[in-house]
Amino acid sequence: MQIGIDIAAKRAKKAKREKHGVVTVAPYDKAGSTYYSVECRRKEVSEEDQRRSFSKKKDAEQWAATLNKVIAFGKAVEHDDERTLELKQLSKEIDRNNILELYHPNWLGRKVTLPEVMKAGMMSLHTIININQKRRVAGLRAYTDSQAMKSFEAFEFKEAEKSKAPKITEFIKKMLAHKLSRTGGKGNKTLKPKTINEWKRMLPKIDSWIGHCSTKEDTKPLRETVINSINSGVNEHGRHRGEFWGETTKNRYASKANEFGIWMVEEEYWLKNPFVTLPSKFPKAKTTQATTLSVAEVEKLFAVAATNGDYRIMIPYMTFIFFSGARPEEIASDDSDVRHEWKDMLDWKHDSPVTKGLLFFIPAEHSKMSKDRYADLTANGVEWLEWFFLEVLGCKELPNRGKVQYSRTYWEAIREEALDRDWPQDVARHTFSSVAHKHSVFKKNGGDTEYWCETLGHTPNVFKQRYNAPKLPKEIKGFFEITPRKVLSD
Repeated sequence: MQIGIDIAAKRAKKAKREKHGVVTVAPYDKAGSTYYSVECRRKEVSEEDQRRSFSKKKDAEQWAATLNKVIAFGKAVEHDDERTLELKQLSKEIDRNNILELYHPNWLGRKVTLPEVMKAGMMSLHTIININQKRRVAGLRAYTDSQAMKSFEAFEFKEAEKSKAPKITEFIKKMLAHKLSRTGGKGNKTLKPKTINEWKRMLPKIDSWIGHCSTKEDTKPLRETVINSINSGVNEHGRHRGEFWGETTKNRYASKANEFGIWMVEEEYWLKNPFVTLPSKFPKAKTTQATTLSVAEVEKLFAVAATNGDYRIMIPYMTFIFFSGARPEEIASDDSDVRHEWKDMLDWKHDSPVTKGLLFFIPAEHSKMSKDRYADLTANGVEWLEWFFLEVLGCKELPNRGKVQYSRTYWEAIREEALDRDWPQDVARHTFSSVAHKHSVFKKNGGDTEYWCETLGHTPNVFKQRYNAPKLPKEIKGFFEITPRKVLSD
């Protein structure tokens, strides 16, 4: 028995005294066993608690921790449990950081209360737990409390910045004003009427898609909004009213959105163009041989226009687009300012050695090309204008003042009544170009490919790609025999 006591005494003597904060845990021997004395001579600790003994070191260390918390409050708290001590410690932290002296901007100067602090803390922890559950499911690392709050702060700061930033609509209007100005084109030149009309039609549509968005909006949502809007685009007029846009229309809107993005970067409103990839996502339809009308179809169109008193005003417009190959927008468009002027017929004195018709002037501002050109109105085309002005209107001579009249409503009605089928806008020009290039009489008179490329305003490459399909001599000859006498006598 004495041997066991000696061993315990040696073990206790060998063990060292340990400091736990301001409290000491000292081992000692008693009846052959090791005990632990928790000692603290501080005024905050009651006399009975200044020295306590425990048979287990774990219990002694736990009590030492309790005493340290008691001492931290600066007054004696004899037997508080762990939770009570933690709450009191938290209260001390609140006082030290003046949390209850804070003012919340939405509370009109009212001080923060302790229940509000607790409620906000509980809501924050609950939200962070839910967020981390979602992040784990998504294979993401969970946030610490600090990381979660910093992420929330950064998000809200960004949203606030967005709300303060100008809306995109302001800059769409600025760009449109620039495009419509006399310096809106390349080289600070005025844009062609057709291009101006495209901008006037397309930019407001893009504005309806993203104009309400902030200029600080992330690029991906902007790009996806425009893509979805283009894919959802529906024709509002014409034979295809109510149908989704075709490839060409989609490409035009994608290109216009890209040009707007380029302008925003150039003007230093954006650092990056979110629409740069859109034209490639909506590529142009592949170039194919142009669609043309037969002689019978063209005759039917002129017959419908010539035999209806209301439609007759469209005869000059139809004459130019079918028998000179002028682009429709070079003769007239929905914009009343864009009309072919009769003074450009050059007093009706410039005969064409190729077609035996008349040469006339198309100014650059009316043309898709960037230069003036002279077009060739064939002999049967001249006959149609003479019939309209001298016989229908009873004029004494062909006009040298005024402009070509035009009505989209009448033109669509003529097309629908004569040919109840789909056709491209430039079908008249396509038809003329396909036969004029191949007319043997015209070739004999000097109307080679170079001549027609010059008067029609296209390149040899376009001719080969679009207008070089074989045409029967009978079809070619019959086209240039479409006259008022023949149409009205049938």
